[in-house]
Amino acid sequence: MKRRQKWLTGGAVALALMLAAGCGTVGGGNQPTGTTGNAAVQTTATGTNVPTVGKIAPSFSLPTLNGNQTVSLQSLLGKKPLIINAWASWCGPCNQETPDLVKLSKQYGQQVQFVGVNLTSLDTVAQAKAFVINYHIPYTVLSDPQGEFDKTYGILSVPTTYVISSKGRVVDVHIGIMSKTLMQSLVKQAIQAG
Repeated sequence: MKRRQKWLTGGAVALALMLAAGCGTVGGGNQPTGTTGNAAVQTTATGTNVPTVGKIAPSFSLPTLNGNQTVSLQSLLGKKPLIINAWASWCGPCNQETPDLVKLSKQYGQQVQFVGVNLTSLDTVAQAKAFVINYHIPYTVLSDPQGEFDKTYGILSVPTTYVISSKGRVVDVHIGIMSKTLMQSLVKQAIQAG
């Protein structure tokens, strides 16, 4: 009986740590490998397209939040390294980290391209637009209305942030909220990766 209680307690603690790292589980399914996020959620991915540090990032093609154009990963590559932040308007940690992301995008925008991806299949366009306006997000924000990015990138929790080199190689993956110090570290990694 004590062994079972210990196992259940350990499972509850692991779940609490996972949820503390972000806003809980979303629909993606496969865990990105090489994450810098909470150790409780670091597992090996079972999918073949999920972003893995050192591998080429999976392709995507998504509409901008305002719907006036479609942006693909290929169209973003070749210029500057990318920091792609997947978020939802209802996510508390997303709301907490966005002001710092906005500041860093203004500070490092000449060296790193910031891109937001709203998980619109789990959110609404109206709420996502209000979020962008509220935080004065200056960088490109894409919409994921069908959950394609969510599934392809194996998102387990929001926010999730990807660092991708200008050649399309995954440099880092962070699951959960980022401190300003961690964000600065990821920006430096992106710049070094080129």
